[in-house]
Amino acid sequence: MASTSKPSMPCIAFPNPSSVSSTPFTFERRHFTQKSLPDDFPYEAIRDNGLQVHYFEFRGQGAPPDDVGHPGDVWLNLKPGEYALHARLATEWVLWPGPRKAKKQMFAHPLVDGRYLWCTRKHVLWYTCDGIRKSASLQMRGEEEDFGRRRYRTVGPMERGGSRAGDDGVSRMPLRTAAEAIAKILEMEEEERRNGREPPEPKRRRIRDADSASVGSSTRSAKTREGGSDQQESAAPVSAEPSTSTAIPQPQPSQPPTDPHLRQPYNTHTFPLQSTPSSLSQALEPPVNITVQPPISRPVVAPAASQARIPYTQPPTVAVVPVTAQAVQTSAPIPTTALRMLEGEIHRMREETRRLSEENRRLNDENTRLTEENRRLRAQPSALCPPDLISAVKDSMASTLGSRVAGLTVELQEQRAARAEAERKLGEFQEQLRKITQAFQLPVMAPAENTALSTPGPSPRLASSET
Repeated sequence: MASTSKPSMPCIAFPNPSSVSSTPFTFERRHFTQKSLPDDFPYEAIRDNGLQVHYFEFRGQGAPPDDVGHPGDVWLNLKPGEYALHARLATEWVLWPGPRKAKKQMFAHPLVDGRYLWCTRKHVLWYTCDGIRKSASLQMRGEEEDFGRRRYRTVGPMERGGSRAGDDGVSRMPLRTAAEAIAKILEMEEEERRNGREPPEPKRRRIRDADSASVGSSTRSAKTREGGSDQQESAAPVSAEPSTSTAIPQPQPSQPPTDPHLRQPYNTHTFPLQSTPSSLSQALEPPVNITVQPPISRPVVAPAASQARIPYTQPPTVAVVPVTAQAVQTSAPIPTTALRMLEGEIHRMREETRRLSEENRRLNDENTRLTEENRRLRAQPSALCPPDLISAVKDSMASTLGSRVAGLTVELQEQRAARAEAERKLGEFQEQLRKITQAFQLPVMAPAENTALSTPGPSPRLASSET
């Protein structure tokens, strides 16, 4: 269990990492939750529905500097053509070799047992073995978008051991390498931006001078997450070790105007920085992070004299991020096997739609032709056949039908007469059977009376009759 005498985790004690290297980078704090930690865990864990282990996710244009990072931190190299993933072990940065499904070959966390480095389509996380196997199965089946829900609705739950079966008729795709995983993460973030879900802007590094303990008010260029436009940033004096707290400027209160109908000045208030979780649930939902924005003061706008004074409702403020004309994307998304399969499926669906449209058009034309032919045939007999022939055909049909009805009536009457005759004969047979039954019952009773009279000794019946 975590002890209260242990120091705080480095990403919490020093929330603003710095480096003497010229490599620009950004960072974002993440965490995963453990039920328990070993006794030799060197830091104090945060208790919130479990024990939280925090770490930094760095992103830079090149290899990670040696003076940045602590055990458990990760580094994404976003240099075009050199995408790579590094993880900080006890003393050095180590390159992630790629996805491994076997537990003995997984990249283990340097401090926490049972956690291994893994890349989903959105994040780089320290996963458990079960989480890695599930994510790998979804990735190989191409079901990361809906997490297998479509297959579950159509096919049903997978049988035990079905993920390892190779004869289920589902084509498998290879697992993404580090470069493909990073390209997929950048692609998903770009898609979220296009859909209006801007990912949280990570914090930028602080510049640390190796010769002096502080740096003057000089400006340094810091790259954004996409590695595109440079933004000039004033570096505040920094000590040899970053401070444990970050000063957040507070907006100054302004005096309200005397006229309540005038538009009032207001400021955009800042919010505290929050860290995004990096557990398995983070792969299901987009991360939520609130960045600190400087207060933006809105001037008082007086209405014209000719305009009527209407009470004004204060609108929500939107932070405007300046975009330079030199913003260039880090690299074009690399087409993966999943994207190629998706494009092929879309092309096949388009061809099928076109074929069905052509078939529908052909059937409509055929229906129109048959309708015209039927209409023509209906109108043709009255024009070609003489009226005498038509009346003769009608009379013949009527006479044939009448004779047929008369024949059926005669047959019905004959059947009724035959049925009545059969019922009469059946009654006679039943009467004869009753008489025969009565005739055969009399001889049966006669021997019984003779036997009663021939019994030895005086008969009780005769004795009673004589008396």
